[in-house]
Amino acid sequence: MADVWDMKRAHAYRMIEGWRPAALVSPIGDTNEGQARELAPVLKEYGPEVTVTLYREVKELRGERRVTAADL
Repeated sequence: MADVWDMKRAHAYRMIEGWRPAALVSPIGDTNEGQARELAPVLKEYGPEVTVTLYREVKELRGERRVTAADL
């Protein structure tokens, strides 16, 4: 895998796990891997509605500042 995609297996699995929460909260793709990693367990346990609501509420609290993984 590292030869073809220039990444290790663990990183590939993190990206696979993170794509769905990232796509849910930002269809235009302005979330990063850290944010997606924090949202993945929320999605798994509580579902898409709670995941999106959590992200939007945190984003509203942050105001103009960018939401970070630590915020989530």
